[in-house]
Amino acid sequence: MDFNPSSRNEQDFKLPSAPVSFIGRIKALLSTPTYTRGVDLSHWNGDVDFVALKESGIDFVILKATEGDAWVDERFAGFWRKAHEAGLLIMTYHFFRSQYGGASQAKHHLSVIAEFLETVGYRYPVIWADVETSDGASVTQRRNRLLAFHQTIVDSGYQSGHYSSPYLWNTLIGDVTWASNYWGWDAHWTSADQPVLPIGWTKDMLKVWQYGIYPTHSWVEPVEGTPGAVDCNWFYGSLQDMEEWLGVEEPVPPPVDCCDELRAEIARLEAEINVNKLEIYHLQQQGVDHEERLSSIEVWIQSIKDVVCK
Repeated sequence: MDFNPSSRNEQDFKLPSAPVSFIGRIKALLSTPTYTRGVDLSHWNGDVDFVALKESGIDFVILKATEGDAWVDERFAGFWRKAHEAGLLIMTYHFFRSQYGGASQAKHHLSVIAEFLETVGYRYPVIWADVETSDGASVTQRRNRLLAFHQTIVDSGYQSGHYSSPYLWNTLIGDVTWASNYWGWDAHWTSADQPVLPIGWTKDMLKVWQYGIYPTHSWVEPVEGTPGAVDCNWFYGSLQDMEEWLGVEEPVPPPVDCCDELRAEIARLEAEINVNKLEIYHLQQQGVDHEERLSSIEVWIQSIKDVVCK
Protein backbone atom coordinates (compact mmCIF):
# COMPACT_ATOMS: atom_id res chain seq x y z
CA MET A 1 0.00 0.00 0.00
CA ASP A 2 1.45 3.33 -1.03
CA PHE A 3 -0.38 6.63 -0.91
CA ASN A 4 0.27 8.87 -3.91
CA PRO A 5 0.31 12.57 -2.89
CA SER A 6 -0.91 13.58 -6.34
CA SER A 7 -4.30 12.05 -5.47
CA ARG A 8 -4.91 14.69 -2.79
CA ASN A 9 -7.80 17.09 -3.20
CA GLU A 10 -6.16 20.49 -2.87
CA GLN A 11 -9.33 22.03 -1.45
CA ASP A 12 -8.92 19.78 1.60
CA PHE A 13 -5.75 21.74 2.40
CA LYS A 14 -6.77 25.28 1.37
CA LEU A 15 -9.55 26.27 3.71
CA PRO A 16 -10.23 30.03 3.81
CA SER A 17 -8.00 31.76 6.32
CA ALA A 18 -9.51 32.75 9.62
CA PRO A 19 -10.56 36.45 9.60
CA VAL A 20 -8.03 38.70 11.25
CA SER A 21 -9.09 41.92 12.96
CA PHE A 22 -7.31 45.22 12.47
CA ILE A 23 -5.79 44.89 15.95
CA GLY A 24 -4.73 41.36 15.11
CA ARG A 25 -2.91 42.55 12.01
CA ILE A 26 -1.10 45.25 14.00
CA LYS A 27 0.00 42.64 16.55
CA ALA A 28 1.24 40.39 13.75
CA LEU A 29 3.28 43.21 12.24
CA LEU A 30 4.82 44.09 15.60
CA SER A 31 5.78 40.51 16.39
CA THR A 32 8.78 38.96 14.70
CA PRO A 33 8.44 35.16 15.03
CA THR A 34 11.39 33.01 14.08
CA TYR A 35 10.90 30.20 11.58
CA THR A 36 13.16 27.46 10.29
CA ARG A 37 12.46 26.17 6.80
CA GLY A 38 12.17 22.51 5.80
CA VAL A 39 10.59 20.06 3.37
CA ASP A 40 8.95 16.65 3.63
CA LEU A 41 9.93 13.92 1.21
CA SER A 42 9.09 10.41 0.09
CA HIS A 43 10.06 8.19 -2.84
CA TRP A 44 7.56 10.15 -4.94
CA ASN A 45 10.06 13.04 -4.97
CA GLY A 46 12.55 11.01 -7.00
CA ASP A 47 16.28 11.73 -6.89
CA VAL A 48 16.97 14.42 -4.31
CA ASP A 49 20.19 16.40 -4.01
CA PHE A 50 20.38 17.01 -0.27
CA VAL A 51 23.46 19.22 -0.50
CA ALA A 52 21.56 21.51 -2.90
CA LEU A 53 18.60 21.47 -0.52
CA LYS A 54 20.82 22.64 2.31
CA GLU A 55 22.45 25.33 0.19
CA SER A 56 19.04 26.71 -0.85
CA GLY A 57 18.11 27.44 2.75
CA ILE A 58 16.51 24.19 3.88
CA ASP A 59 17.52 23.18 7.42
CA PHE A 60 15.39 20.11 8.07
CA VAL A 61 13.59 17.28 6.31
CA ILE A 62 10.72 15.05 7.36
CA LEU A 63 11.08 11.70 5.60
CA LYS A 64 8.43 9.10 4.94
CA ALA A 65 9.58 5.73 6.23
CA THR A 66 6.49 3.51 6.42
CA GLU A 67 2.80 3.08 5.68
CA GLY A 68 0.26 0.71 7.19
CA ASP A 69 1.70 -2.26 9.05
CA ALA A 70 4.16 -3.60 6.46
CA TRP A 71 5.00 -1.13 3.66
CA VAL A 72 8.44 0.56 3.63
CA ASP A 73 9.47 3.56 1.52
CA GLU A 74 12.19 2.27 -0.79
CA ARG A 75 14.16 5.52 -0.64
CA PHE A 76 14.07 6.08 3.11
CA ALA A 77 17.37 4.36 3.89
CA GLY A 78 19.25 6.32 1.24
CA PHE A 79 17.46 9.57 1.98
CA TRP A 80 18.22 9.74 5.70
CA ARG A 81 21.91 8.91 5.18
CA LYS A 82 22.33 11.60 2.52
CA ALA A 83 20.35 14.14 4.55
CA HIS A 84 22.46 13.41 7.63
CA GLU A 85 25.69 13.78 5.64
CA ALA A 86 24.44 17.13 4.28
CA GLY A 87 23.95 18.44 7.82
CA LEU A 88 20.14 18.53 7.76
CA LEU A 89 18.02 17.83 10.82
CA ILE A 90 15.72 14.86 10.26
CA MET A 91 12.32 13.68 11.44
CA THR A 92 10.37 10.68 10.16
CA TYR A 93 6.71 10.14 9.37
CA HIS A 94 4.38 7.19 9.03
CA PHE A 95 1.39 7.26 6.71
CA PHE A 96 -1.38 6.14 9.05
CA ARG A 97 -3.88 3.57 7.74
CA SER A 98 -7.03 3.32 9.84
CA GLN A 99 -7.82 -0.31 9.00
CA TYR A 100 -4.73 -1.54 10.92
CA GLY A 101 -4.02 -1.47 14.63
CA GLY A 102 -2.24 1.63 15.85
CA ALA A 103 0.28 -0.24 18.02
CA SER A 104 1.28 -2.56 15.18
CA GLN A 105 1.80 0.40 12.85
CA ALA A 106 3.97 2.18 15.42
CA LYS A 107 6.09 -0.92 16.00
CA HIS A 108 6.51 -1.37 12.26
CA HIS A 109 7.71 2.21 11.92
CA LEU A 110 10.14 1.93 14.84
CA SER A 111 11.65 -1.25 13.44
CA VAL A 112 12.31 0.43 10.08
CA ILE A 113 13.90 3.57 11.55
CA ALA A 114 16.01 1.76 14.18
CA GLU A 115 19.32 2.25 12.35
CA PHE A 116 18.49 5.89 11.67
CA LEU A 117 17.77 6.54 15.35
CA GLU A 118 20.98 4.85 16.44
CA THR A 119 23.10 6.73 13.89
CA VAL A 120 21.82 10.29 14.40
CA GLY A 121 21.73 9.89 18.18
CA TYR A 122 18.97 12.42 18.87
CA ARG A 123 17.90 12.28 22.50
CA TYR A 124 14.28 13.24 21.75
CA PRO A 125 13.48 12.16 18.16
CA VAL A 126 10.05 13.12 16.85
CA ILE A 127 7.84 10.71 14.88
CA TRP A 128 4.78 11.89 12.97
CA ALA A 129 1.56 10.09 12.03
CA ASP A 130 0.19 11.34 8.69
CA VAL A 131 -3.60 11.31 9.01
CA GLU A 132 -5.47 11.98 5.77
CA THR A 133 -7.42 8.88 4.61
CA SER A 134 -10.54 7.13 5.90
CA ASP A 135 -9.68 3.55 4.80
CA GLY A 136 -13.21 2.33 5.51
CA ALA A 137 -12.86 2.59 9.30
CA SER A 138 -15.33 4.30 11.58
CA VAL A 139 -14.41 7.54 13.34
CA THR A 140 -14.26 5.69 16.66
CA GLN A 141 -11.94 3.02 15.26
CA ARG A 142 -9.71 5.64 13.71
CA ARG A 143 -9.50 7.63 16.92
CA ASN A 144 -8.65 4.59 19.03
CA ARG A 145 -6.03 3.33 16.61
CA LEU A 146 -4.34 6.72 16.23
CA LEU A 147 -4.22 7.12 20.00
CA ALA A 148 -2.69 3.63 20.27
CA PHE A 149 -0.06 4.68 17.72
CA HIS A 150 0.88 7.74 19.78
CA GLN A 151 0.95 5.83 23.05
CA THR A 152 3.20 3.14 21.59
CA ILE A 153 5.65 5.74 20.26
CA VAL A 154 5.76 7.58 23.60
CA ASP A 155 6.05 4.35 25.61
CA SER A 156 9.07 3.49 23.43
CA GLY A 157 10.79 6.69 24.58
CA TYR A 158 10.15 9.04 21.64
CA GLN A 159 8.09 12.14 20.93
CA SER A 160 4.94 11.69 18.86
CA GLY A 161 2.86 14.04 16.74
CA HIS A 162 0.19 14.07 14.05
CA TYR A 163 0.01 15.64 10.60
CA SER A 164 -3.29 16.64 9.02
CA SER A 165 -5.18 19.54 7.49
CA PRO A 166 -7.99 21.31 9.38
CA TYR A 167 -10.64 19.84 7.06
CA LEU A 168 -9.27 16.28 7.10
CA TRP A 169 -8.69 16.19 10.85
CA ASN A 170 -12.13 17.61 11.62
CA THR A 171 -13.68 15.02 9.29
CA LEU A 172 -11.61 11.96 10.18
CA ILE A 173 -10.86 12.48 13.89
CA GLY A 174 -12.88 15.43 15.17
CA ASP A 175 -12.82 16.83 18.66
CA VAL A 176 -10.85 14.51 20.97
CA THR A 177 -9.51 15.46 24.38
CA TRP A 178 -6.03 14.08 23.66
CA ALA A 179 -5.38 16.01 20.41
CA SER A 180 -3.19 18.59 22.15
CA ASN A 181 -1.27 15.95 24.11
CA TYR A 182 0.87 15.37 21.02
CA TRP A 183 2.74 17.71 18.70
CA GLY A 184 0.92 19.23 15.74
CA TRP A 185 2.05 19.47 12.11
CA ASP A 186 -0.62 21.55 10.41
CA ALA A 187 -1.15 21.24 6.65
CA HIS A 188 -2.88 24.46 5.63
CA TRP A 189 -1.75 25.76 2.24
CA THR A 190 -2.20 29.50 2.44
CA SER A 191 -0.33 32.77 2.00
CA ALA A 192 -1.82 34.06 5.26
CA ASP A 193 0.40 34.94 8.22
CA GLN A 194 -0.82 31.94 10.19
CA PRO A 195 -2.69 28.69 9.56
CA VAL A 196 -6.13 27.62 10.71
CA LEU A 197 -5.79 24.93 13.38
CA PRO A 198 -7.70 21.63 13.34
CA ILE A 199 -10.24 21.24 16.10
CA GLY A 200 -8.69 20.40 19.46
CA TRP A 201 -5.18 21.50 18.48
CA THR A 202 -3.45 24.27 20.42
CA LYS A 203 -0.89 26.87 19.37
CA ASP A 204 1.58 25.84 22.06
CA MET A 205 1.70 22.29 20.64
CA LEU A 206 1.92 23.42 16.99
CA LYS A 207 5.50 22.80 15.89
CA VAL A 208 5.40 22.59 12.08
CA TRP A 209 3.26 24.30 9.46
CA GLN A 210 3.10 22.90 5.93
CA TYR A 211 2.21 26.16 4.20
CA GLY A 212 2.38 25.15 0.54
CA ILE A 213 4.05 23.38 -2.34
CA TYR A 214 6.88 24.64 -4.53
CA PRO A 215 6.44 25.54 -7.38
CA THR A 216 2.68 24.95 -7.27
CA HIS A 217 1.90 27.87 -4.96
CA SER A 218 3.12 31.36 -5.77
CA TRP A 219 3.79 32.29 -2.13
CA VAL A 220 6.28 29.46 -1.59
CA GLU A 221 9.96 30.34 -1.93
CA PRO A 222 12.10 28.38 -4.43
CA VAL A 223 13.73 25.12 -3.39
CA GLU A 224 16.74 23.57 -5.10
CA GLY A 225 17.61 19.88 -5.15
CA THR A 226 14.27 18.26 -6.02
CA PRO A 227 13.24 17.39 -9.60
CA GLY A 228 9.55 18.19 -9.11
CA ALA A 229 7.04 19.65 -6.69
CA VAL A 230 7.95 19.54 -3.01
CA ASP A 231 5.98 20.20 0.18
CA CYS A 232 7.40 23.13 2.16
CA ASN A 233 7.21 23.66 5.90
CA TRP A 234 8.04 26.12 8.65
CA PHE A 235 9.24 25.01 12.06
CA TYR A 236 8.16 27.42 14.79
CA GLY A 237 11.50 28.49 16.20
CA SER A 238 15.15 28.92 15.33
CA LEU A 239 17.49 26.20 14.17
CA GLN A 240 18.94 26.12 17.67
CA ASP A 241 15.42 25.74 19.09
CA MET A 242 14.86 22.77 16.82
CA GLU A 243 18.16 21.18 17.79
CA GLU A 244 17.24 21.50 21.46
CA TRP A 245 13.75 20.11 20.80
CA LEU A 246 15.16 17.03 19.06
CA GLY A 247 18.00 16.67 21.54
CA VAL A 248 20.77 16.96 18.99
CA GLU A 249 24.11 16.26 20.65
CA GLU A 250 26.94 18.69 20.08
CA PRO A 251 29.30 16.99 17.61
CA VAL A 252 32.77 16.35 18.97
CA PRO A 253 35.28 17.92 16.55
CA PRO A 254 37.89 15.49 15.29
CA PRO A 255 41.44 16.05 16.49
CA VAL A 256 43.39 18.45 14.32
CA ASP A 257 46.34 16.74 12.72
CA CYS A 258 49.61 18.61 12.27
CA CYS A 259 50.52 19.44 8.73
CA ASP A 260 53.83 18.16 7.39
CA GLU A 261 55.33 21.64 7.49
CA LEU A 262 54.55 22.07 11.20
CA ARG A 263 55.90 18.62 12.02
CA ALA A 264 59.12 19.43 10.19
CA GLU A 265 59.47 22.72 12.08
CA ILE A 266 58.98 20.99 15.44
CA ALA A 267 61.57 18.38 14.50
CA ARG A 268 64.02 21.13 13.50
CA LEU A 269 63.56 22.96 16.80
CA GLU A 270 64.01 19.76 18.79
CA ALA A 271 67.21 19.01 16.92
CA GLU A 272 68.44 22.55 17.57
CA ILE A 273 67.79 22.17 21.28
CA ASN A 274 69.64 18.86 21.41
CA VAL A 275 72.64 20.36 19.66
CA ASN A 276 72.62 23.46 21.84
CA LYS A 277 72.35 21.41 24.99
CA LEU A 278 75.70 19.89 24.17
CA GLU A 279 77.17 23.37 23.91
CA ILE A 280 75.60 24.79 27.08
CA TYR A 281 78.72 24.15 29.11
CA HIS A 282 80.88 25.96 26.61
CA LEU A 283 78.40 28.85 26.32
CA GLN A 284 78.32 29.26 30.07
CA GLN A 285 82.10 29.35 30.17
CA GLN A 286 81.91 32.25 27.77
CA GLY A 287 79.50 34.07 30.07
CA VAL A 288 76.41 33.59 27.88
CA ASP A 289 73.36 32.11 29.64
CA HIS A 290 71.14 30.32 27.09
CA GLU A 291 69.53 27.93 29.57
CA GLU A 292 66.41 30.05 30.04
CA ARG A 293 65.96 30.53 26.28
CA LEU A 294 66.22 26.80 25.58
CA SER A 295 63.78 26.00 28.35
CA SER A 296 61.18 28.39 26.95
CA ILE A 297 61.53 26.82 23.50
CA GLU A 298 60.96 23.37 25.00
CA VAL A 299 57.81 24.55 26.75
CA TRP A 300 56.52 26.13 23.53
CA ILE A 301 57.12 22.93 21.55
CA GLN A 302 55.32 20.82 24.13
CA SER A 303 52.33 23.18 24.17
CA ILE A 304 52.03 22.84 20.40
CA LYS A 305 52.05 19.07 20.70
CA ASP A 306 49.46 19.10 23.48
CA VAL A 307 47.04 21.46 21.76
CA VAL A 308 47.48 20.82 18.05
CA CYS A 309 48.96 17.35 17.63
CA LYS A 310 46.48 15.12 19.41
